[in-house]
Amino acid sequence: MWCYSLGGIEDHLLDLEADRHADVFPGVDGLEAAGYSDQTESDLLSVLSESHKVGIPANRIPMLLKRQGDLRFSELQRALDKKLAEKRQRAAANGLDLAS
Repeated sequence: MWCYSLGGIEDHLLDLEADRHADVFPGVDGLEAAGYSDQTESDLLSVLSESHKVGIPANRIPMLLKRQGDLRFSELQRALDKKLAEKRQRAAANGLDLAS
């Protein structure tokens, strides 16, 4: 049984409508509003529940919650991916190679 975790550099490889996946949300309200099932009761629900969209509320660590803000991990990763792609485009326009 598999449950992919969002928030990494390979998120784009997943089919979010078909692949069982988990995303970390700032709170339970947001994950339920996004159509994700809450796995707070047990981590086993990530792979044993009927839902292929599993929501994980973020740990209540104030410093980390502040960094996460109102975004889920997948959204933070997409923003980072976009920023890096723009940086690579600017570098390529200036004749530099930032492929890695």
